[in-house]
Amino acid sequence: MLTRLLPSVLAANLLWAALQAVVLAEPHPERVCGVVAFVPCQATGLTVMTLLLKPGTSVDVQAATDAEVETLRSTADGLFFQQACVTGAMTVKQDRKGPGVLVLDVGAGISTSGPAPEEWLPADLHTQCEPDVVGANVKGHPVQANVGEAVVHGIQGNAIFQVIVAADGSVEKLRLLKSLDEKHGADRAAEKAIRATTFEPATKAGLPVRFMMLYVFQLLPPR
Repeated sequence: MLTRLLPSVLAANLLWAALQAVVLAEPHPERVCGVVAFVPCQATGLTVMTLLLKPGTSVDVQAATDAEVETLRSTADGLFFQQACVTGAMTVKQDRKGPGVLVLDVGAGISTSGPAPEEWLPADLHTQCEPDVVGANVKGHPVQANVGEAVVHGIQGNAIFQVIVAADGSVEKLRLLKSLDEKHGADRAAEKAIRATTFEPATKAGLPVRFMMLYVFQLLPPR
């Protein structure tokens, strides 16, 4: 009798172990809060917004279904630069290439959790999403990023900054959305170079305006 039961017990144990592995492999829902830093203009793809969790760390928040994208993106647009919270599964962790990805639970919304930081108020700030706005363009790079140490240590990837370009073409404000390398100085070198960059200012109906843009600093392997 014992020898007959052994295969059944073994099969049951293997099935339980397999079920545990599936449960552990499933992303667990979590709640994250941060600043609504960016909302895509185009109604394509599932990305609703980029949420800045802390300096250098952000997530692209995605809708769970196509049907939810437009409503969620409209909500995010109304919370631009404000504090917000979302609940979902973190399916991709931030790495050197890009931000993390959080997929909202089906039917989950975006809740406000506070005003924008005082130094980052969106008043009189324009974006590429407005149909009559022509975005700012880089005019000159007087300072080159000194990334020698990062290159020596094999650092590759992207640092992503949020930049406000003033109506005169200068960099008014800058903050790091996605870090590339803090240890070997690539983030600091990129920030210094971007702050010194001059732009052709954005215009609205032909007049210069304050403009918000994302600036991707890419560090490629040496040739």
